[in-house]
Amino acid sequence: MKPKIPWLPAEVAPGQPTEVCPRCGANRMIPWTLRRNPDRISLLRTWVCVACQATEERQEPDAGSPPGPGQA
Repeated sequence: MKPKIPWLPAEVAPGQPTEVCPRCGANRMIPWTLRRNPDRISLLRTWVCVACQATEERQEPDAGSPPGPGQA
């Protein structure tokens, strides 16, 4: 395994929700940073696995905007 990247989280905080990492299979994938995509008006959340430090960007619903068509 490659050495740990120092600016990525290395442990899960108590009570923090986790998901299964698609790369290593550990239940240690956590939401990390939030940014707005400049090309689209959508929020992107970077998720990081604290076991293997794989990262993945996922679209995040914008809490400040009203729900779109088909959303409740």
